[in-house]
Amino acid sequence: MNIRSPRDKHASDHLHTTMELAELALQESEMRKSAILETALDCIITADHQGRIIDFNPAAQRTFGYERVAVIGRTLAETIIPPALREAHERGMARYLATGEAVVLGTRFEITAMRADGSEFPIELAIAPTLVRGQPVFIAYLRDISLRKQSEQKIARLTSLYAALSESNEAIARSSDRDSLFREVCRIAVAYGQFKMSWIGLIDPVLRLLVLAASEGDDQGFFKTLPWPLDLDKPMGGGPAATACRENRPYICNDICGDPNTLPWRGAVASAGFRATASFPIHQHNEVTGVLGLYAVEADFFDAQLSDLLGRMAANISLALDNFSHDAERRAVAKALYESEARYRQLVDMSPEAILVCDGGKFALVNRACARILGVADPGELIGRHIIDFVHPSHCAVANQRARDVLEGHGAGVFTEARWMRADGSAFDAEIAGTLIEYRGRTVLQAVVRDIS
Repeated sequence: MNIRSPRDKHASDHLHTTMELAELALQESEMRKSAILETALDCIITADHQGRIIDFNPAAQRTFGYERVAVIGRTLAETIIPPALREAHERGMARYLATGEAVVLGTRFEITAMRADGSEFPIELAIAPTLVRGQPVFIAYLRDISLRKQSEQKIARLTSLYAALSESNEAIARSSDRDSLFREVCRIAVAYGQFKMSWIGLIDPVLRLLVLAASEGDDQGFFKTLPWPLDLDKPMGGGPAATACRENRPYICNDICGDPNTLPWRGAVASAGFRATASFPIHQHNEVTGVLGLYAVEADFFDAQLSDLLGRMAANISLALDNFSHDAERRAVAKALYESEARYRQLVDMSPEAILVCDGGKFALVNRACARILGVADPGELIGRHIIDFVHPSHCAVANQRARDVLEGHGAGVFTEARWMRADGSAFDAEIAGTLIEYRGRTVLQAVVRDIS
């Protein structure tokens, strides 16, 4: 008979209680972890040292279109990594397991991911390594940034078009004849407006034909088929440019390959890489006399805001044509250009994005949204002040280099992070993207600022 002493029994009971408490604590820890994974807005994906998925939270299921049971045990490469990136992924895994060296671990970066249906999309990704039972395990935190990228693209397009509009207004003011104006407008549209090709055609009223007047970016000889008929019952008479002239309205085609009116040109369009086109009628004395045509390599390029600004560009060209034929109207054109500049200022001021214009390192134009970010009630208080006064001392050198890069034509429209300061001295993190524009006859820096703190 084994008789335990009271001391032994007490020790045994204490050990049993301790184990129960430890098990309870472990259960509570697992429940907390599960709650975090289940409710997290970001995707959280865990993979073992062989790249096999061992956890896939609900946000990841929604983002990638997989059920959890469908991916557990499968590799990252075969499920969420696009084919073009798989080899680099496998090399990186092998290098880390062999040497412990990693390029991307512990950092936040942007990359492309793949959904269950094979479609690819941009993500922001951070990977944290840990050890489980002596083996490396990788926890990936990621989010779909498609909407943010689309917003950045839209801002970049609008910024480029504002620059093109300002440049074309300057060209109108400088030009003394129609032909030089047409050539300059086409050049500006390609150089500043992110368009792959631009052209202006004029109507021959006797032959009812659309004749080429100027073009830029026609590397494929696209306009060799001109002149084009204006009448709908003639071959090639139903295209975007002819329709814009005939019906006296803008013709926006955001899917060239899907528009039946572009069928006669579809082969040439495909070889040139064009995906969208827009045509705007040009007037003289309120009569349609020609068309401004623009081509882009992205489908759905021409949204409502871009189309409105391009319509204003065509209207300014029409005003210039009236001016060439009637010298007495030149003052009216100058007034219209001034009003166009004022509209630009109004658009900037009404924009929800914080926008500033920098001339010689000083604020030349600041909208209300930018003033709010900088903690100033009246945007006018910032005019003439040095922008560097609002950059955190730790980022002054970086900010100056970034401005020099943009002024030299490098990295325009690309968002970078910086540390800025408000008027009260408080610091905040910001995203900044800059580009060059013409403002009041000078080449200046326009920037979009976002508070990301």
